[in-house]
Amino acid sequence: MAFIAEIGIAAIAEKIADYTVVAICQQLGYPFQYKRNIGNLITETQDLNHVKKRMQDLVACAIRNGDEIHEDTKEWLKKVDKITEQAEKFLEDENHAKIRCSMRGLSFLNLVPRYRQSKRAKKMGKSAFKIKGEVNFDNISYRPHLQSDFTKKNYIQFETRRKIVTEIMEALEDGNVRMVGVHGMPGIGKTTLVKEIGGRALDKKLFNDSVLVAVSHTPDVERIQKAIAERLDLKLDKETIPERALLLQNRLKLEKKFLIILDDIWNELKLEDVEIVFKSDEKGCKILFTSRSRRVLSTEMGVEKIFQVGVLDEAEAEALFNHLVAKSIENNSEFLHLGNEIVNECACASIAIETIAGTLKDRELPFWRTALRQLQVSNLAAIDDDMNKKVYCPIELCYNSLGSEEKLLLLLCGLHEEDESILLENLMKYGMGWGMFKDFDTLQSARDRVDSLIFKLKDRSLLLDGDYYRTVKMHDVIRDVLVSIASKSHMYSFKNDAEVNRLGIEALEDSMAISLPNGYVPRLLKGKLEYKQLELIWMWRNKSSQIPDNFFENTKKLRVLDLSYYVYFEKLPSSLCYLGNLRTLCFYGHHLEDISLIGGLKNLEILDLSKSGIKELPTEIGQLTLLRMLDLRDCYQLEVIERHVISHLTSLEELYVERSFKKWDEVQGVNGDKRNASLNELKHLDQLTALHLEIVDINVLPKDVFSGKTFERYKIAIGCKWSGQLIDNPSRCLELNLNENGLLTEHGLEMMLESTQMLSLNGFQGAYNIVHELDKAGFPELKCFRLENNQTIQCLINMMEQNHPCSVFDSLEILHLDNLENLEKICDGELTKESLRRLRITKVSNCDMLKNLLPFSMSKLEEIKLKDCSMIEEIVSNEEDKSKEVIGNFPQLCSLKLKNVPRLKSFCSKLKKIHKSERGKQPVDVDNSVKTLLGEKLLLIPVLEELELSNCNGLTRIWDDQILPSSTSFHNLTKLLVNDFNSLEYLFSSAVAMTFVQLRSLELSDCLNMKEIVSNSEKMDKISFPKLDYLWINNLGCLATFSSEIYIDFPVLTRLFMENCPQFSTFISKSKEEKLPSLFNEKVTFPSLKNLDTRAMNTLKMIANNSHLFCKLEVVDVYNCNNLTKVFTSSMLRALGSLRRLNISRCRMVEQVFEIQTSSLEEITHNTIPARLISLSLYCLPKLRYVWGKDPQGTITFTHLEDVRVLDCPILKSVFPLSIAKGLSKLQKLSLSITCCLATSCCIIFMSLIRT
Repeated sequence: MAFIAEIGIAAIAEKIADYTVVAICQQLGYPFQYKRNIGNLITETQDLNHVKKRMQDLVACAIRNGDEIHEDTKEWLKKVDKITEQAEKFLEDENHAKIRCSMRGLSFLNLVPRYRQSKRAKKMGKSAFKIKGEVNFDNISYRPHLQSDFTKKNYIQFETRRKIVTEIMEALEDGNVRMVGVHGMPGIGKTTLVKEIGGRALDKKLFNDSVLVAVSHTPDVERIQKAIAERLDLKLDKETIPERALLLQNRLKLEKKFLIILDDIWNELKLEDVEIVFKSDEKGCKILFTSRSRRVLSTEMGVEKIFQVGVLDEAEAEALFNHLVAKSIENNSEFLHLGNEIVNECACASIAIETIAGTLKDRELPFWRTALRQLQVSNLAAIDDDMNKKVYCPIELCYNSLGSEEKLLLLLCGLHEEDESILLENLMKYGMGWGMFKDFDTLQSARDRVDSLIFKLKDRSLLLDGDYYRTVKMHDVIRDVLVSIASKSHMYSFKNDAEVNRLGIEALEDSMAISLPNGYVPRLLKGKLEYKQLELIWMWRNKSSQIPDNFFENTKKLRVLDLSYYVYFEKLPSSLCYLGNLRTLCFYGHHLEDISLIGGLKNLEILDLSKSGIKELPTEIGQLTLLRMLDLRDCYQLEVIERHVISHLTSLEELYVERSFKKWDEVQGVNGDKRNASLNELKHLDQLTALHLEIVDINVLPKDVFSGKTFERYKIAIGCKWSGQLIDNPSRCLELNLNENGLLTEHGLEMMLESTQMLSLNGFQGAYNIVHELDKAGFPELKCFRLENNQTIQCLINMMEQNHPCSVFDSLEILHLDNLENLEKICDGELTKESLRRLRITKVSNCDMLKNLLPFSMSKLEEIKLKDCSMIEEIVSNEEDKSKEVIGNFPQLCSLKLKNVPRLKSFCSKLKKIHKSERGKQPVDVDNSVKTLLGEKLLLIPVLEELELSNCNGLTRIWDDQILPSSTSFHNLTKLLVNDFNSLEYLFSSAVAMTFVQLRSLELSDCLNMKEIVSNSEKMDKISFPKLDYLWINNLGCLATFSSEIYIDFPVLTRLFMENCPQFSTFISKSKEEKLPSLFNEKVTFPSLKNLDTRAMNTLKMIANNSHLFCKLEVVDVYNCNNLTKVFTSSMLRALGSLRRLNISRCRMVEQVFEIQTSSLEEITHNTIPARLISLSLYCLPKLRYVWGKDPQGTITFTHLEDVRVLDCPILKSVFPLSIAKGLSKLQKLSLSITCCLATSCCIIFMSLIRT
């Protein structure tokens, strides 16, 4: 039959294979199973949709829980979607099919479509059934490992943070560094900083992941373990901390790049307890710490690289605040003004700024004013909860963690004025008087205790270094918190009556300590208050008339009284005698007349009268038998010390009579019936351990006054006034101006020399061997030695005369020699290894017989200064075995200053003459005919920062021209000054210039034979001075150019000064001569230049022909340049956009200041230049006809011009064209000399614009 044949053919077409009879029957059955297959497909599809819906619900739930869906689940859903989509489409098509068949089974009209549809339905039903069976509801998702995200929307990269971020990133990249630390005061922004660093480290793929854990004051090891484990997806299913630690350790071993940030470490955290321990080969995992204490990081945690975070600078702090409250300040200057005051009160502490900015954002002005007021009265906690929580509480927590002495000392610091440098010596005086140091029985031990406490407080970043030696400061925000804390302990700092009025009378009468740093507060002094508990008060900058005479009757418990800083007392308040408990009294800076009343304060231990105007120390002072310190420093008017006053002060430990009383043992009185105190009285002071004394006349010094005395600290000048110290605050100093060295022995001073730290000797004629004659021990503790004005010494250290050479000057750091007429050598003979091993600074002047300075072994020198030594030929001498290969290496030398040393030939003349090349194969011969100071092949000075040379005409070069490209010898040079150096034809080569990557200042003067500054003998195409900020060139008579045939970039140069270089015509000369050379051509760039000053440059015809050279130029001074015809050519007009001040004087050929050409006007017609010129001065310009060649017709405006001065310009026709004159809205002053030939109309215009 036909239909059977057609079915057979269709089946064979779909599958070419050998079919069995059963298979053929199966194919023949599809038309007859049509309804069953379709129904089955519908059923399977419906079931599959139900399963799919259930799976989709589970997937949605997992996603809501933050899970990621397994890929096989996603693939299953995709397959289900595909099958169900196909089935639905198929079933829709089937409904439209017109398939009919004969009931007899023989005449069917659509058997072939029926066959095909049935077969597809069955196949799709099987697929639906199969994929339904593959479903797995038990494990469809997983919790993903999400990388830490440290990004902060409001983070601003400030300049003060840029460097530290870069350095910390470099430390994290360093494979040899495992732990990095950041420290700083509370609220400075440490956490914000390390979060930013963590984010950057992850972005740079330095680490695969990172975790930040806040450690805090009381570390919770279990919590730290949990936080790290969660970041590592580690389940800590053990109960004890050691077992959990082992799990964590094993897991960390698997991490190759993991960063752990432990934030806010207060004390030592034992990493082995947490099991954050890395083996030597596990270099990918690192720890970044933050702490308030550097000591915790360095000593207790062993951190390798530590960085300190400081406050923002003022501009950055304001920018941060303005950024956070941007909408509030956009259109209201009052908000901006208040914001600046608020930032100032926050003292640039970022956390305080961020917190208060968040509080004030979108608030009204009254709220801003209230917040400012709360800051001004140190009431941070009252501003809002955020300020209390984020700023006040962390600092209070720091305070609470301190010991009792530390707390009290910190509160004392808080009572000082804002931003004050607090003297540690004052803290010791207050502490001793207040009874803080009861376990310390001497003033020196109390001073040491204060030092140790201050160290701890600074280490916790609660105190900062002060501006001066032995001072500290306190950040304003920390002070605000401490003032608030101190008030709870009845300790107050008042600025005015308004602050006093906020306290009730009862609170005031319960005061323990009061400070009035700003002076007089009437309510406290004139009110009838009974200060029952007051033990400490200081009132600075008061007047005596403001302190009632009976005031101290109500302060009988007072132990510390400081009335310092230029208060004038006609007489002391009589009620002072009621202060029987007083221990410390300070009258620094007073103009006191009669101080006899002080003698009644029997318990007084510390009396400071320094810088006071007293003229007499009366007999009554001798009654202070418990006095331990008497300070008379800088009492210039003191002429009388009553006899026996000093000797009666038997408890005295410290006596300071420096720049003060000098009339020891002199007869006084009208009739000569009185005699001043004698130095013999010092013999009675058995407790004396510190003595500062000036003895102008050695004849008044008893010969045995110092015998048997052992002073811990002394500063004694004999035969002279104290001339100042050469080293920072040494403890033991002697300055002696004696004609004969034998006087030392006579007065018992030779015993002091062994312990002296600074020694200054003037004269000492007859001495030949300082070491042998003065101290055979070799001055073991001497740190600074000055010797001057001696005619007999030929050698400072003569080791040849010693049978058993000892070490000499083991501790010496500074050596200063001046005017030693016969000094030939510093050292003669071989020194021991310990001798001069710490010498850092050497200064020698006026030693005309000296030929060399120091032995070659002095490699730790940091500073060398030679001046007026006419015979010196070399700086260091090499007396070692000549067979040795020696290269000079001075790794710490940072300053070299040589002035008036005309015979100097080299740094060291006996260095090895052959030096191996960089590759170590071919030897390089050194040309000895060229006298070079710094031959890099033989001399290494890698950290040299300052080089100053003057009159060193024995040298022909400063540097070796053929410097190696890899040289770093001069990479740190920041300042170069060359003066009066007539033997130089050029300063340095272009190869040498390439090494000056840090040079900031270059000054050249009086080098009369110098023809160019940079010699381009290497034919380089381009060089740059990347850090040069200041260039000064003066009186170089033969200088024609800076360099030749090379492009030079000065990217940061801001100041350029050129004077009296008559041959100088162009900065960079070209091989092809220019018709009209300009001072600056296209071969040089100054993108940052602000100040340009040219004087007496007589070949100068044009300054520049390219405006792009001066895009930031602000000040131009041109003086006595007699060939200059135009100052600003038409091509330079755009430089006026930044110019503020222009002065042109005594330039005889100048005809125009600003050249205007039609072509230049056309170029700028569509872009008006708003000039910022404020001041214009034109003086003595005999050929000046026009300031402007033509009217710029509105293309340039001068709306900022305030001051115009035109003097001695006899043929000047007009100052400004009309278009410019109309815009001079700020002109305040116009000065015109009568010799100017200005048109009448122009004068009328100008005069109408004058404001003053």
